[in-house]
Formats: sequence, structure tokens, C-alpha cells
Amino acid sequence: MLDVFVLGIDVSKDTLSCTLLESATRRPRWHKEVKNTLAGWNQLLRHAPEAAPWILEPTGRYSQDVARAAREAGRDVRLAQPRKAQMFLKSVQSRAKTDKLDAAGLALYGLSCLGTSCDLAPYPLKSEMQEELDQLLCARRGLSQSLCELQARGRELPRAAATLAPAVAALQEQIKEADRQIATLVKAPELQAVKQLQKVPGIGPVIAATLVSRLTARSFSHSFSHSDQFLGSVSRISLSLFVDWTCGCVKAASAAGSWG
Repeated sequence: MLDVFVLGIDVSKDTLSCTLLESATRRPRWHKEVKNTLAGWNQLLRHAPEAAPWILEPTGRYSQDVARAAREAGRDVRLAQPRKAQMFLKSVQSRAKTDKLDAAGLALYGLSCLGTSCDLAPYPLKSEMQEELDQLLCARRGLSQSLCELQARGRELPRAAATLAPAVAALQEQIKEADRQIATLVKAPELQAVKQLQKVPGIGPVIAATLVSRLTARSFSHSFSHSDQFLGSVSRISLSLFVDWTCGCVKAASAAGSWG
């Protein structure tokens, strides 16, 4: 039997816009906006009924943290796949778009799906190792962007190049250290898919780890369920075609709500 209440949550970096919907009337019981912090999550846990499912769209680390806190507290956290949820929201909302309307729409979407053939899957949580990999890759991207900016500035300002050189060298060393940490981390059995990808000529640990970090365990393990067959096929096609394939995987995972 469907729970009495459903909690729809529109997640952003700093806040959670939350609407508790009553299933019998399909009307909001309350709407709250809380901070996307431990204090805000605890506030939601105090006010939301224990049996009410939490409905969230994936927004990377911002939704991972609140979903993990809710799951650890014993709450039922469900994934609203972005494409399907957005289509539903467009069908029930006016042209106006606010966080409050989106939260109410997500609650209504969950209410329409739960207990039916279109039931929502549990929200996928990354392991601590996957989260560490994600954060290392994010840090490396920041370092690489800073390095590119400084190198470009050095070319634009040749008389200041000597002043910038120590900072450039320091960033290069930091990137090498990040690469060493990534290479060590992906040796773990849990991240064996990275090792499989590295068998493809031209694919190193950073590119392979980036792809793996973008896909949930479910979608990625499905792609590599016949890894030997897959790698044999890859060896017979060009690297550019393989890159097209990986980009397609990332786009498909994004559309299916597999971003973490």
C-alpha cells in the first residue's frame, strides 16, 4: 500500500526546497526550504514522516550527501530520473518555474510512480572509494585549469613569464601527485573497470577513471558484463570511434539519472 506522504526535494548547492505531499488529497501538507548541510538534513528528518519516501533528482555531490544522510537514518530515498521527471513537470506545471514548484512536482511525480510498473529505483549511492576518486578527479581538473590559465598568461606577458614560472612548476608537480594518487586508487578490485579500459590503446588511468566516475555501478557493470568481448571489439576499431562510444555512455547515463 502506498505511503500516506511523499517528500519531493529540489536540490541545489546551498539549499533544499522540500514539499511534503499528502497522497490522499494530492495536496502539499507543507513546504520548507532548508540549508543543504547536516543541520538542514537533520531538520528534514525531524519534520518528515518516517514512512514518507524522499524523491530526488541526481545533482552530483549535492544530492549524494543528503541522500546518504537520509538512507543512513533509515529513510526510503528514490531516484527521479531527470528526463522523465522533467517531462512530467512540464505536463503538470505552468510556464512558471521555481524551486518550490519543482519540489511539489517531484513529490507528485513520485506519488504517480511509486507502487506502479514505473516504480522509482532506490537512489544509487557511491562507495567511499568512488567518492574519493571523484574528488581526486575534481581536484585534478581544477589544477589543470589553473595551469592552462597561467601558461596562457605567460605567453601573453612574456616579460612576466619568469615570475609565473615557479607557480607553473608547482602546479605541474601537484598534477603529477594527483595522477599518482589516482593510479594507486584505481588498482583496487572495486575499480577494476578502470583497469579494463586501460587495455585500450591511448586510454590512461585518468581518462579511464573519469569515465568510470561518471557512471553508476549498475550502468557501467552492464556495459562491461562481457568485458572480454567488449575489449576485443574495441581493439578492432579506431580510438576516435571508442571515444564516441564513451561519450555516448556518459550521455546515456546522464539521461537515465546515473550521475553521482
